[in-house]
Amino acid sequence: MYISCGEIESARLAFDDLLQPSVFLWNAMIRAYAWNGPFGRAVELYQRMLDTGIEPNKFTFPFVLKACSALEALTDGILIHEHAKKAGLELDVFVSTALLDMYLKCGCLDDAHEVFCRMPQKDVVAWNALVSSYALNGRYQEAVRCLLQMQRTGNIPNPSTIVALLPIVGQAKALIQGKSIHAVCIRRRIDKGDVLVNTALLDMYGKSECLVRARRIFDNMSFRNEMTWSAMIGCYTLCGRMAEALQIFRNNAGVMNCPYKLSTLRRWYRDAICYKSSGSLFVDKSST
Repeated sequence: MYISCGEIESARLAFDDLLQPSVFLWNAMIRAYAWNGPFGRAVELYQRMLDTGIEPNKFTFPFVLKACSALEALTDGILIHEHAKKAGLELDVFVSTALLDMYLKCGCLDDAHEVFCRMPQKDVVAWNALVSSYALNGRYQEAVRCLLQMQRTGNIPNPSTIVALLPIVGQAKALIQGKSIHAVCIRRRIDKGDVLVNTALLDMYGKSECLVRARRIFDNMSFRNEMTWSAMIGCYTLCGRMAEALQIFRNNAGVMNCPYKLSTLRRWYRDAICYKSSGSLFVDKSST
């Protein structure tokens, strides 16, 4: 009752008064900390559970591994992975998904890939997690290969897949690959009315200096958020087309309630001159 009402500490007091809590109650308490924090208490409670002789089950491991992911506690995660192996639960779909997430959050992509390869069932969430991590870590070839394998196994990419992958495709200036991904979006109707997907496509074409396609996507969007305007300005700035960038800037100021400062445009131009190395053309307005 206390956990359902969000009263975690009251639940803990009641739990500590129990002489022999069942594995169900141990799991409930670990889950409460893993979802709400403090995350370290979930790991501590798991260790206390083992010390009392209670065997963790297929629900315990995903809960405590979630806490390890939040803490990026690799050492604890590896130990819990060993416990899951000994319990014969490593290949349980929920346990293996939690292990995958833990290794990815800790930046251990090779270990995550090993877990992924052993997973008996791979849903779109697991595929997206791997694609996103490869992309965030600049591993372009692995990210694209993962997308191709995903489709061969019958898993359909969704907006999260595309938004995760396109920035690194653009950074690599892999225009042919980017067009192929765009074709997948059109065929699967992934881009239909999705501002994030369309902005990511626009950004990819901008990085690849393909302004015609970037502008076509921009003009066809029924809704544009601040990131969309920022990406389009960035496309023109990157290509040295400052007149068009200034025009978009002025249109932005007229359409939106929070116009960018002119100093922002100057900074974009300065950054564009130094470009070719870093990330997205999306602009963090908090730095302006």
